[in-house]
Amino acid sequence: MSRGDSQVAVRIYLSWVATIKGGAVVAYRGDTNELVFPLIDYCMYLLDDEQLGMSTVKNELLYVKRLLEYIWSRGKVLDELTDMLLEEFRDDEEMRVGASANCSRSMAAHKRTVNAKLRRIYRFLSWLQDVDKSQTGLIAATGARVTSNFSIVDRAQQRPERHRSSARADFPKTIPRVGEGSRHRSAYCATDADVDNLGAYFSATSSSPLIARRNILMMDIGEETGMRRGSVNSLRCAQFATEIIELADDFLEIVPDVQKFGYEKSYRVPIRLAMRVRTYIENERSQMLSERRAEANVTQDRIFLSARTGRPLQDQSASQVFGDAFRVVNPAVRAAYHCLRHKFANDRIDSEVIARVELGLDTSVQSIASSVSLLMGQESYVSLEPYVSRRVGRYRGSKKSAADRALELERENRDLRREIDELKKNLLS
Repeated sequence: MSRGDSQVAVRIYLSWVATIKGGAVVAYRGDTNELVFPLIDYCMYLLDDEQLGMSTVKNELLYVKRLLEYIWSRGKVLDELTDMLLEEFRDDEEMRVGASANCSRSMAAHKRTVNAKLRRIYRFLSWLQDVDKSQTGLIAATGARVTSNFSIVDRAQQRPERHRSSARADFPKTIPRVGEGSRHRSAYCATDADVDNLGAYFSATSSSPLIARRNILMMDIGEETGMRRGSVNSLRCAQFATEIIELADDFLEIVPDVQKFGYEKSYRVPIRLAMRVRTYIENERSQMLSERRAEANVTQDRIFLSARTGRPLQDQSASQVFGDAFRVVNPAVRAAYHCLRHKFANDRIDSEVIARVELGLDTSVQSIASSVSLLMGQESYVSLEPYVSRRVGRYRGSKKSAADRALELERENRDLRREIDELKKNLLS
């Protein structure tokens, strides 16, 4: 806790219960066991009126929960919320997020995370004032305890005055100048050309075809599943057993042994790619072990091995392989394996937008980010919002079927080109 006030920590506990419509929440204070009706009612509003998914709703409530805990821990009530108290909460959240986040993230990234939470809180406050007349004067453009042009009623009814309001006027206590909306802010995202060039680079420069095929397969898994480097490198042969693949439909659900923060999230591997992995295990990987005369027990059943020792490939070695390759094929950018995950995110965002536009479904940044974050094994969709907000309008009016066919055909063509190249090399050798 910050600012040295006399504080007693207050916790709010959320208990999720199944209902006919899917779910609801029971929220209560840990110190008094009183129900927190604003959270309970807001949950029902998000589920019934906004038609948001349960995972999205859970994230929304966690943001509001943090604000209420902050207020009550300082001996105040919601009626005492002001711009000043909201600003203090913002600063406290910034320190909390910075202390718990991965140290490689920038301070600007921490601030963007806090801003995303604050925008959710402004929405909650506008909703609360609309449904609870005792909260009149809570939030308004002028003359209220919390200053904001945002109106959940105007947004729902698509009133013209909503669209004239700037983001800064809607959410004035968000932290300015942290790179939101800047087209240069996000980390580099690999392109289709990068993927093709990396494949060609590995084929041309690797000391053996076995190493080239290993690196290309690792690249394709990252691009088509969104797994992080450590997760891809932790994959085991048993997870791609023939009998498991034969039982799968369009995708094989894989839970990598190594995941960030110890998560146990599943990732979807397209069956076509899963069969390639199986073929690699039975051929190139087996040949690598035979050439190194390595015993099977030293591999720990891992798919990707060191060509020198036959032991599991080290994460640092994988990073160096892709870092060195990117410096050659695209020296103008700073890129490594993780940019394949960014490519996966953008590809999925595009597909999601196209599908929703064609079907007339919700194309809000929040909804799309929540959906894609599940595919990427993320606990929260907040970090995806900047990517979605820049791409959400790109495919309005496009047709999903054409875009999806083009993407799939491109990948199939790429696989075929590589197989043809390998056949040519085998014929000439």
